[in-house]
Amino acid sequence: MAGINAFTEPPHAPRRVQLSRLAESLRGDVTELQLDLDLWEAKLTIARPGELPDVTVTCRSRPDDGGRRWFFDGSGRPIIEADNIADAALMVRDRAVSLR
Repeated sequence: MAGINAFTEPPHAPRRVQLSRLAESLRGDVTELQLDLDLWEAKLTIARPGELPDVTVTCRSRPDDGGRRWFFDGSGRPIIEADNIADAALMVRDRAVSLR
């Protein structure tokens, strides 16, 4: 079956990988802060238990930065380049701290 790719990655898969890395980096802090972290499709959310999400992070390419993937907040504002997981985790953690 030359020329046929037997596995086609969903369009959100690369974004999901970056968000999964961010979620893993945040997991300890979110647990310590007694907040809920959820990763669904291509969206990461952090909320007080039983409440609607207060922090939402998505990942997509940013055309004005050569198409590199960036993390964006729930309002669509860029946070930081998605390859910079450590700094992204700090920035998102700071937003989550304000939920307490």
